[in-house]
Amino acid sequence: MSVPASQAAATIAQSSIFNLRCQLIALRYAVNVVLSEGAVADHANRLSFALKVINGAISPTLLALVVLTDTTIQATAVADVANMGAAVPDTGADSIDARLQGIWTALSDSGL
Repeated sequence: MSVPASQAAATIAQSSIFNLRCQLIALRYAVNVVLSEGAVADHANRLSFALKVINGAISPTLLALVVLTDTTIQATAVADVANMGAAVPDTGADSIDARLQGIWTALSDSGL
């Protein structure tokens, strides 16, 4: 019996290897936000969220789950579930980095 993709994605998100990859990339992006000095619209919320990421107030598993809401990334990860998301690239198109950059403002505005 096959496991539903959403269940497989949740298992991958809980993997220490995948969620730490997501956390590391989120930390890198958070530092960039802190250094941007208000150059982007909605900087106050983006900065507040960045500081939460830097201070460890945002769960790595939550970051991994957010990354895996992208259907292409999820499909890549689930296709090789035994390797817990290793096939998902860190950078480039359809990557952890691209997903976090693309959704950062929405996460910032969410009040997390």
